[in-house]
Amino acid sequence: MLRNLVSRKKKEYAKRMRKNPMPAEKELWKHLRKKQTGVKFKRQQVLRGYIADFYSPQAKLVVEVDGSSHKGKKEYDERRDGHLALIGFLTLRFSNGEVMNKTRRVVDKISIVANERAERYKKI
Repeated sequence: MLRNLVSRKKKEYAKRMRKNPMPAEKELWKHLRKKQTGVKFKRQQVLRGYIADFYSPQAKLVVEVDGSSHKGKKEYDERRDGHLALIGFLTLRFSNGEVMNKTRRVVDKISIVANERAERYKKI
């Protein structure tokens, strides 16, 4: 019962985050939505108890945009990434500054990794 309550609360929180994205997340979503990278991404989705900023089930890839809310949470982020890695997900992390100031470079990196992983998992 408690697990369902936590899950429901996380889903509600993720929905609020989708409706009110941070500026860097909003900017990145412009480039990831509608398979612009060749791979479908979802945003603010609950994945094994964690909320992923963006994720591609097809490529088993999570993309995180780290802003001020991640300061002082390096250990938590590493533990989270490790849990997701155990189920086959790779996490790419970018700072707000990278997303806002080097958008093309960030999108290109995501696109390359996502397409390589999608191709690999298509064969399995």
